[in-house]
Amino acid sequence: MYTRRRVDAARPVGMIHTTRANSYQMSAISGENWVAVGDAAMAFDPLSSQGLYNALRSAIEASRAVQQHFAGDRAALLDYAAREQQRFPRFLDMRSAYYGREMRWRDSAFWRTRIAHG
Repeated sequence: MYTRRRVDAARPVGMIHTTRANSYQMSAISGENWVAVGDAAMAFDPLSSQGLYNALRSAIEASRAVQQHFAGDRAALLDYAAREQQRFPRFLDMRSAYYGREMRWRDSAFWRTRIAHG
């Protein structure tokens, strides 16, 4: 009711553009003297509410790996990347379990595509 009153007079100011917000993981999360962090390494479906958490968590872990790398641990960046590579399949499993529980709108296009892609 309150929101409706605030936006009743609103009018579009331009075209509406949409874009996908798919989950993905980069094939390489580290390389010679570099690491990917947050959405540069992997992104999670916005419905999971994991984006901000993952960005902060991976930034902390990447900073430790970089520090260890510069302290002489040549495996630190690869170890960070290996840990990150293991997180994404676990996320996909969790997402499939949660999406599979939604029964109310199973026939809607929105949920059909999400359940099908697990």
